[in-house]
Amino acid sequence: MTSTISCNKKVSPFSSIYWWSLRKNMASAIVYAVLLLFSYPLLIFMYKIFNNSSKEIQNGFLEGCAALVFPVITGGIAILFTLLVAVFMFSYMHKKRSVDVFGALPVTRRTLFFSRYFTGISILLVPFLLCMGLSMLLSIQSFEAVQQLWRSSVTILVSVVVAYTFTAFVAVCCGTTADMVISVLAINGLYPLMVLMCQVISNSTIPGVTSSFNLPAVVYTALSPYSSGIVNAVMDPALTESGAQFLWWFVLLALSIAGCIAVSRKRKAECAQAGFALRLLPVLVRAIACTVAGLVFALVFSSFSFGVNAQNSVLNHYIWFFLGLMIGSFIAHLILTFIYNRGSRGFLKSLISYGVLILVIGAAYMIVSTGMFGMDLYVPQPQQVKQVQFKVNGPENFFLSGADEELFAVYTEQEDIEKVVRVHTSITDNLRERAGYPYAMSLGAFGYMENEAPLFYDVIIKYTLENGCVVERAYSNFTFDSREIAPEVLAVIESQAYKEQTVPILIYDDSSIRSVIAYGSNMTEEAYTVADREQIIGIASALRKDILDDQNVNTSNEETADDAEKTCISVDFCYDIPEEKDASGKVIQTRTQYFNISITEDYKNTWEALDRYHLLPAQ
Repeated sequence: MTSTISCNKKVSPFSSIYWWSLRKNMASAIVYAVLLLFSYPLLIFMYKIFNNSSKEIQNGFLEGCAALVFPVITGGIAILFTLLVAVFMFSYMHKKRSVDVFGALPVTRRTLFFSRYFTGISILLVPFLLCMGLSMLLSIQSFEAVQQLWRSSVTILVSVVVAYTFTAFVAVCCGTTADMVISVLAINGLYPLMVLMCQVISNSTIPGVTSSFNLPAVVYTALSPYSSGIVNAVMDPALTESGAQFLWWFVLLALSIAGCIAVSRKRKAECAQAGFALRLLPVLVRAIACTVAGLVFALVFSSFSFGVNAQNSVLNHYIWFFLGLMIGSFIAHLILTFIYNRGSRGFLKSLISYGVLILVIGAAYMIVSTGMFGMDLYVPQPQQVKQVQFKVNGPENFFLSGADEELFAVYTEQEDIEKVVRVHTSITDNLRERAGYPYAMSLGAFGYMENEAPLFYDVIIKYTLENGCVVERAYSNFTFDSREIAPEVLAVIESQAYKEQTVPILIYDDSSIRSVIAYGSNMTEEAYTVADREQIIGIASALRKDILDDQNVNTSNEETADDAEKTCISVDFCYDIPEEKDASGKVIQTRTQYFNISITEDYKNTWEALDRYHLLPAQ
């Protein structure tokens, strides 16, 4: 007689499959644990044995490793095994023989799936927790390092669970293990590139409108959970800005689990070694891949229109852009379709979704190139602005190495805000006529060109509105006529308030000046170094007076500097800018910057000071 008892009734089917799967994959768990234990813990163990540095130096090393080395090494190993364990756990759905064997068990599909799912979770988490505990034990001498290890571990663990669950959902949707691996790698690898390409093209198309490339990590890794944990742990080790990331992880985890339940319930056995249980997945993968490839080719092809006749440049740009878009996206679509369909079967039918994608991308680009519903002309009302940062970059006769981007003038008074708004309005009044409308990417077509050298090159404005929103605009001299907007711009930059916030010598204290170097503008005379504090303070004080009296310090002073009949002295101020102080207020870390300015006899006070200290070239 055939036995009707398939498992011990004292143990639930879930537990039976869980422990059986765990025993079958114990070798993988051991290898995973060994790799983790012989990575970061071994590094710290060897450091503590062979390093004889002071406790402070050791603590600094431990803290730095906990913030960077630990998430990179252990996170990389964990992510690699996340994919491998997912393949081991769910490959039974991708083989017809395995489907028949597992389907004959007296358990529901959902019980079978989640017993394997939690087996994988256990294999991934237990060795990592052991590695985390050992790492904390080895770093116990530094409380900050232990705290950092805890924060990094939490970030990596959560991302591993989310990535594993996301992979489980992809596995349920796929008919073969190869399709599963390809889909997971394509989504996780290409999605960040898609976001980056969209940023590049939008920033290069709409005049003035710019989006920062330092967006929150969640934007770049929303559909890339495999990299999200490492990226978030490295970029935000203190977890001060990770609220949005953890919230999105929770949403993605919930969606993936819901998808696993829904698809596994309706998944047919015939899907094994055949097609997809959910056709939406290959459509999503192809859409991401085609968008990335199409935009890359479009960006490259658009550069071919650079330098063409201005009358036809915009039309030429669009021809090259859409040609590149079609070629790149079609190549990606062709490759993925042949991989997923194992040949040309169904290729013609897939062109429908491909055509829809091209129309969507084309429509999106047309929206961007026409100003994105008036975003290009948007100027906030002065009463809506809480604070504004303003900066004009031009052919100034001074230069600050490595920190020019930091020197913005900040205004909160309504009168000053209105002046900046007037500058912004003067730029947008004829923006479309000057830049060409519809807009073309600046990489592929010329913008507006002045007949003479511009008075200034860039105008950068950053509004902080009363509602908390931030509006940033950055206009190059290809989008405005500097002489037409000069009255509005000069009304701002000639003010003492603007100079005091953008000219380095008016910002930094004399105590930060290490030395002053003076030499002729043609660089042939011998350079003179001033180290005497009294002379340094005298030169700096005289220069401040001259700069405050000079109406052209932030615009063009090239005629004066290049006038061969006038003697010109180039002066370098070497600054040690404080960056970090200890509890007592003592400076423990500085950065070195050089402020260079060209001096002529028009700067009378400075010229007299240089003459008094015998720093003028021989006549």
